[in-house]
Amino acid sequence: MALFTTTTATHANEFFGLPGTGRRTDFRSGHLMRVENGSVTHVRRIDDFTGILLQLGVLRAKPGKP
Repeated sequence: MALFTTTTATHANEFFGLPGTGRRTDFRSGHLMRVENGSVTHVRRIDDFTGILLQLGVLRAKPGKP
């Protein structure tokens, strides 16, 4: 089973050394779950962590080549 989510949050406290900026960020993730006999037996979570760091200004992206 797969579940995809988007969470919206506000950067209120220190994050990777960057003091809270008040910026809003959208945090996307996917959860791949193994279900056996009606129960979740394993979860693999995949987060767009780089996207969060870019949105908050912790990382800066280089422009792509044309």
